[in-house]
Amino acid sequence: MLRHCIPRTVLCRPRLLFVRYFSERVDEADIVNSDEASPHAFDEPLPWEKLPEEEHIILKPTAQKKSKLTNIKETLESGRSGRSERSKKRLDMIEFEKGLKNLMVFKIPSTDNQLFKDLDNLQPRNSTISAKSHAELETKLVKGYQKAQLLEYIGYKHVSPPAAKSTKKKLAQYIIQKCWDVAISEDSPVEVLKQAEITLQSKKEAFLLLSHSGYLMQSWTRLGARLELNRGLSRLTVRGNQALVNFVQASWNYLLNHVSTSVAHLNELASFYTDKLHRHMPIAELQKLSNVYFEEINKQDKLFQLSTFNPANLQLAKSLLLAATDFSATSHKHIDVSGASTEHRKLYQDSSLPWWAAGPLYRYELPQKRVQESSFEQNFDPESLAKEVDQLRSEVAEAAEKFQYNFLDQKQETKPFSPAEISVPDSSAPWLAKSREIYSKLTPEVQRDESWLPRTFNATFGKLLFNENAASAGLFHANLPQINKKIGMLNLYDKNARFFGFAGGIKNNFEHSLQVKLVPDAYGKFDNFITLPNVEIWFQISKNKVDLSSCSIYVNENEVNCALALPELHNDVMFQSTCNSVLLDGSNPYDPGLPSQRPLQNVINSLSSNMLDMSDTSALNQLVNTLVSRKIPIRLAKDQEPANYLVTAINRRRSIELDFDGCHLMYDVVSNGKNERFEASLLAPETEPEMDAASFERFAKTVNRFLLYIQ
Repeated sequence: MLRHCIPRTVLCRPRLLFVRYFSERVDEADIVNSDEASPHAFDEPLPWEKLPEEEHIILKPTAQKKSKLTNIKETLESGRSGRSERSKKRLDMIEFEKGLKNLMVFKIPSTDNQLFKDLDNLQPRNSTISAKSHAELETKLVKGYQKAQLLEYIGYKHVSPPAAKSTKKKLAQYIIQKCWDVAISEDSPVEVLKQAEITLQSKKEAFLLLSHSGYLMQSWTRLGARLELNRGLSRLTVRGNQALVNFVQASWNYLLNHVSTSVAHLNELASFYTDKLHRHMPIAELQKLSNVYFEEINKQDKLFQLSTFNPANLQLAKSLLLAATDFSATSHKHIDVSGASTEHRKLYQDSSLPWWAAGPLYRYELPQKRVQESSFEQNFDPESLAKEVDQLRSEVAEAAEKFQYNFLDQKQETKPFSPAEISVPDSSAPWLAKSREIYSKLTPEVQRDESWLPRTFNATFGKLLFNENAASAGLFHANLPQINKKIGMLNLYDKNARFFGFAGGIKNNFEHSLQVKLVPDAYGKFDNFITLPNVEIWFQISKNKVDLSSCSIYVNENEVNCALALPELHNDVMFQSTCNSVLLDGSNPYDPGLPSQRPLQNVINSLSSNMLDMSDTSALNQLVNTLVSRKIPIRLAKDQEPANYLVTAINRRRSIELDFDGCHLMYDVVSNGKNERFEASLLAPETEPEMDAASFERFAKTVNRFLLYIQ
């Protein structure tokens, strides 16, 4: 392209220079020999001497050719002009040598001896190879060498030359078959593998090898190692090439030399499990969950050594051991199973059960009689049948108009849809006679502080479960996934909210929040665990982002739970009364308690933004692993030193407020990063000053009506 942009006269510059010089010499000879001048001496100039009138010829000497070494020198001199003389000379010399080396790369032809050695190294050791190995070897010869080099190698081997017009592929096959005498065989000998045995000297080493879901052994297998673990978990056999076997042995020795350990005194906690909770510490389940091995050093003093590859798991195991107690120093539990019979029980299985609820769990449940349901009455009265048929016909006739009104006519102004009223017949239940007794248990005499909030009453629905070995210790599991359809037909608690879809619906009315549960640290001082109250920290979630400025801290000052077994129904109920106090109000940026919680604020502000993005499904698990492995300092009073708390649970809650018979129904979808559960709680109406026995009886009847509604 550049050639078309240069004037033609410039391209012919050397030839014009020569012609010009020759013409001048001829003119001088004519002047000297003027007497013998030719008759054509003063004729018109020759055609190549005619110059165009508008163009000008610019003549300049041609560019001198330079070697690449000279170009490197000039580039260094022009680029280093701003440096000092001493550093310039030193750097120029260094970079000149670099440029000289770069210039000499690939310029030295390989000798025949080196070429022959490289090809000899490609020769297989065995006389028979598989078809796959043969294809790979042929590809290396074709792509790695030129045709002339392959011919030289054949001559070096003193083998009869192949055909004259052979391709590189034919030459490669000729070298493999004739020069190397290698054939293809389906029964090719297996590569010789090295074998080594790793002795597992204790149960701890076997546990660490299989911890983290066998991630270590899976990694070695992906590298190509063949592993075999005996049944007694005392010997690991490794097979592979020499380098791979050495790597497995070296990596295992390195990991054993860098195991994180900690000593835990669990004497008081083990006694608390046995005397207070009437069960043993779930060490076996905890080891699988936390990937920490508990080795009992002193059986009498319950001294354990904790070992793991990840040091953060040590604190995680301690926190989970406290979470398994399900204990609060200011909480009291009462379980009533007087209406149940131990003969009628049903095995309960649920993936959302807590990890420490090991063993088969049962619920007391009477066998239900199977009743055939029919939309018609059993007496088959002609008049009633005619009314039902007319009603069905009218609904079918209005179906198209309703569909057009609800879903197609979106541009028209429509009135908010109000769902039909839910009618549940009142029915007396045997447990309602105990309502006053339940109320007396829920309202103990305690010395209240001025900072306490008023006592609240609520009823939570779920299953009351028992273990076959310890029937006295019950577990109330609040999970009702099967009532979603019934919940969707209720009215929102906010009467001004707009409904969507069939039967009202509850779309886009959920509130998102993050709940963090904490218990006092029992390892530093066990008395704090059995005397100090539990704490909950709440954050608001907006647009899938955790708002740290909305941090609110609530202290569980007094709580009473009373669980009732209702075998005649599908669900049980647990009444709860709670008195809380507010340490920090997230809705008030000028809360006077904010300066006293500065240590807690430092921990919260250290969280990365990736953990606060709830749109990522793994963010909640990362947040759990980060906070559970830390001690959270919380100051319960202004004149007290901060007490260390441990995180036992982190839940993301999606809540919606519904209305059932004038009571506030809270429906929550709770996710802990591994599974979800669905909770339903009915809050008692607020009364002044507090709820009395008569008001609680009315609330108990509403609870019974809700149990029948979700039956």
